[in-house]
Amino acid sequence: MDLISLSFRENLSCKRYPWKDAKGEWNPERGLIEPMIDYNGIIPCKKYSVEVVKRKNSVALRLYDVETKQLFTNFTWDLTKIPAIFPFL
Repeated sequence: MDLISLSFRENLSCKRYPWKDAKGEWNPERGLIEPMIDYNGIIPCKKYSVEVVKRKNSVALRLYDVETKQLFTNFTWDLTKIPAIFPFL
């Protein structure tokens, strides 16, 4: 298992799962991939187009306003900061 989670709350954040390796050791920062990004926040009831691009060493998030097509936010996280853990291999 090698999961990536993007969170939209007070800030944007990215985590890698599982949090523990096959020996039960915690991933650094419990999988949080820095930085956590401050942004204006998603406006309730407003429609956005979401684009997520996952590559071997990065994940990019882009949000566009559906009505104006304007880019709302664009950020890329470096996944090499938290190594992938494959406990079943």
